[in-house]
Amino acid sequence: VKSDKSISVRKILKFGGSSVATAELDEVVVVSNAALLGPVGPIQRADPADVERNLAVNVTAPALLLRTFAARFQEHDCPKTFVNTIGSRE
Repeated sequence: VKSDKSISVRKILKFGGSSVATAELDEVVVVSNAALLGPVGPIQRADPADVERNLAVNVTAPALLLRTFAARFQEHDCPKTFVNTIGSRE
């Protein structure tokens, strides 16, 4: 999912560079704080594109971020925490 305000998972992981892959880490924490809600109204009038967009931001993106996080840091013998918050205002 891309938007003007988002940073891709690849950019986040590249930020750490190769040093992340070989560093001894005390702890790894990832916070996913993206959310989208809207437009709000009767379900009978929901536009399928809006439903897909909401699911992409609120469900698919955090799942893919968690998948990448788990794969990237599975070899590190340290505590790992993934925090996913969902809150939105429109």
